[in-house]
Amino acid sequence: MTTPDRTPTRITPREFLIASVSVHVLFFVLRFTYMWLDDVVRGVSNTFLPTFVEELSGALGSALLSVFIYLAWCRSPWRTEQVWRHVPGYLTLGVLLSFANTSFMWGSRSVAFPLLGLGHYDYGRMPLRYFMELPGSLIGFATVLTMIALTDEVRARRARHTQQLELERELAESQLRALRLQMQPHFLFNALNTISAQLHENPAVADRLIGHLSDLLRASLRSTHGAEVPLRDELALLDDYAALMHARFGERLCLAVESDHRLADVRVPPVLLQPLVENAIRHGGLERQGVARIRVHIARDAGTLTLQVHDDGPGIAHGRDPLASGTGLSTTARRLELLHGSAARIQAGNDPRGGFLVRITLPIT
Repeated sequence: MTTPDRTPTRITPREFLIASVSVHVLFFVLRFTYMWLDDVVRGVSNTFLPTFVEELSGALGSALLSVFIYLAWCRSPWRTEQVWRHVPGYLTLGVLLSFANTSFMWGSRSVAFPLLGLGHYDYGRMPLRYFMELPGSLIGFATVLTMIALTDEVRARRARHTQQLELERELAESQLRALRLQMQPHFLFNALNTISAQLHENPAVADRLIGHLSDLLRASLRSTHGAEVPLRDELALLDDYAALMHARFGERLCLAVESDHRLADVRVPPVLLQPLVENAIRHGGLERQGVARIRVHIARDAGTLTLQVHDDGPGIAHGRDPLASGTGLSTTARRLELLHGSAARIQAGNDPRGGFLVRITLPIT
């Protein structure tokens, strides 16, 4: 199973239409008021209706054609690093929409003026009129495009902020969940009982186990200052847990960890491996077979990091989704989704060769 992608919410068609109509209505009112009052100040009379028709047709044409700007943005939105790649296409669209808007104004006014008793409409020398209207149209085009771009960026930043807050909440809940599991009475009892058994026979071993337990609990209580930690820290946490489990189960537990030391600085989500290994111990072959063999394999493949946890247990019943039914696995899947989106994948299920396998793929940043 692969976690779904998460895309930032952009301005919807309905929101764009409402915004576009509102802006063009406001522009029409301001533009008409300015032009008509300019005629009044100059002592030019009988210009109210002609000015009204002219400015209304200009605003209406611009509003209708702005839909093409929105459609172009939806098809090919730009980002900060991609602006120059989109400039030629958007500039061409702006010129075409300018010519289309000029034609609309010419045609609509030529029809409206005679119908309203204003006589023949003279728009001047048309070939030159297209170029005369071009600068103003491009300014309007850039205004609409900027409005869409700013809205998209604000929405994207808000979505990223919300996603980061969700991730921090998930990490905090994961830490608390891990702490609760470790602080369960049977865990502490078994760990302390194991340490107690070594105190008289082998004080040095007991001392080391106390250190492992202390480190494990300290790591669970430690506040998370970031979404990721170096792989070496994650492996150190796993070593502390494994030492306690080895002391308890002895040779019945075989845990092998394979990782290239050159991957030590690669960053991974904190408390990622220990819950998977704990899950493998609980559901592996220890209870049924008396022996559990667990293998943790970490490798780099191009720009990704693959982490695998395999146990020799009976696996899960056919038809069950481990990512939906297992609390630990579903939480891990959610954390990866929030942190990396579709760039991270988690797969879990019965291994055709036997046992149960969890495979996590992370981008290396």
